[in-house]
Amino acid sequence: MFENRKVLYLTVIDSINGYIKNHNLQPGDQIPSEPQLTRLLNVSRATVRMAIQELVNAGVLEKAQGKGTFVRPPMNGIDINEFLSFSTLAKKMGLKSRSIVARFEKLDSPPHDVVEGLELNPGDSVWLIERHRYLDDEPTLLETTYIPYKFFNNFEGKRLAKESIYDVFEGYGFHYLTGQERILPTALTKAEADFFSAKEGDPAIILIKEMKHYTQVVEYTKSIFKKGKFELTASIVKISL
Repeated sequence: MFENRKVLYLTVIDSINGYIKNHNLQPGDQIPSEPQLTRLLNVSRATVRMAIQELVNAGVLEKAQGKGTFVRPPMNGIDINEFLSFSTLAKKMGLKSRSIVARFEKLDSPPHDVVEGLELNPGDSVWLIERHRYLDDEPTLLETTYIPYKFFNNFEGKRLAKESIYDVFEGYGFHYLTGQERILPTALTKAEADFFSAKEGDPAIILIKEMKHYTQVVEYTKSIFKKGKFELTASIVKISL
């Protein structure tokens, strides 16, 4: 019985995708309502609802409360193998970027994950830099960066209004940087949801970046994307020896 329900559910997903293609629906076009799809596909409304939600999760559709379900514009892709600043990434996508430094302060007792990420010693302080990032004036990214105070004791947050953080790093002699990023699922807090005009607890993606100058970690950044805003891509190379 379970397998039958699963096959039906997948069939409904295919049918909705087929409807979009056959009717040449474009981004922003509305698909039939749940009751209409129930009659059209001769399945239960619960099955239709599940299929629509799966397509919303996949970034194919988007819901507008009180209005209906619509074909979603294609998601912008971020190649996580590339090292690009936010403004450079925006230009590559053909979008206008804007950033606001929402918070800048010295923390004498940074969170445990920051201490570990920056490989700090007990009692070490950090600069906290929280930036709100926008693409075409749409809230896109919440970015919180931590850098060791001992290397940047006279850091001026106002410089980030016109310069990237890596331009600032170069002024301190950090010209050579390597790093890694981890991708994790998360749920939006109340403050994060308010920024994205979403609901508390909605799913999101968090990128945790650690940048090193040779062996010394100089940056620990958490970047939060609302789920469905971007697709993340990576290159894979297989070499047989």
